Amino acid sequence: MSDLDGYIPVDERLRQFHEKYPEGVITTLPEDVDRGDRVVVRAYGKRWPGDEARSALGSCVVPGETVYTYGSEYENAETSSIGRLLTIGFGL
Repeated sequence: MSDLDGYIPVDERLRQFHEKYPEGVITTLPEDVDRGDRVVVRAYGKRWPGDEARSALGSCVVPGETVYTYGSEYENAETSSIGRLLTIGFGL
């Protein structure tokens, strides 16, 4: 069994979020924290107006260590934070 068995890509979880919560909003912001050689991004989300905001952190090493992360470290951290928010914050 692979570590990725059952993994649902972030874009699919994001689609599910918007189907389930059409008024839902997710935003991301870089974190102003001293993390040394890491890019850190926080995702914030609400399921509907007036909902309690939830948040999650994502990070990526700078410079990126793979062909997928080198040169797109912020984007990788952003995707990671959104994925964690959807899984931990909203159960998707």
